[in-house]
Amino acid sequence: ASDAQEDLYVRLEALAYLASLDKIPIGRLFEEYLRSPDAQIQLESVITIGEIHTSDAVQLLGLILHDQKREYFLRSAAAWALGNVQTVESQEQLKRAFADVRIDIREEALEALVAIGETVLSALLPGIGEENEDVAAGCAEVVSQLTGDNSAVFLKIAQNLQQPCPPKWLVWLAGHMSPEELQAFIGDLAVLNKEVAYALN
Repeated sequence: ASDAQEDLYVRLEALAYLASLDKIPIGRLFEEYLRSPDAQIQLESVITIGEIHTSDAVQLLGLILHDQKREYFLRSAAAWALGNVQTVESQEQLKRAFADVRIDIREEALEALVAIGETVLSALLPGIGEENEDVAAGCAEVVSQLTGDNSAVFLKIAQNLQQPCPPKWLVWLAGHMSPEELQAFIGDLAVLNKEVAYALN
């Protein structure tokens, strides 16, 4: 059994190398393994795809993550792998998962984005203004978990809050800031939209 497992890893590493050359579509390379009746083979395939870090790999992981016909364990693995890639494209895929019907998939996306850290702000702050309420709320929740004592996050919130009509979830985030923090990063609240200033007071 151990020899078979080792053989699987060798084959998957070979496929990863071929995928990195970008000459054969990654979906074609891994198709047999992702369709395998063996759940462990499927799982190891997703983990391997997550190590390739190409745009095609991110797209394939996104397809797996958003495929509601896939088993939860596989979609969860895709979210974890996308979190490890740490590109804007992978973060956008995770952001899309906030619109998923399954709460546990949304939670996987949340954990993956929080684990990346403040570099996700460029993808998530625009997401706070998304029309899809679930995506907007998910983005706001990630940012709220990144605040802590992080002045860079507070600064981004303060800068975006000074828009003529900031999204409601951005105002919600600002509500988590103390009066001292608001004063330090915004200064006079009079520069804000009157309704926003009233809400923060």
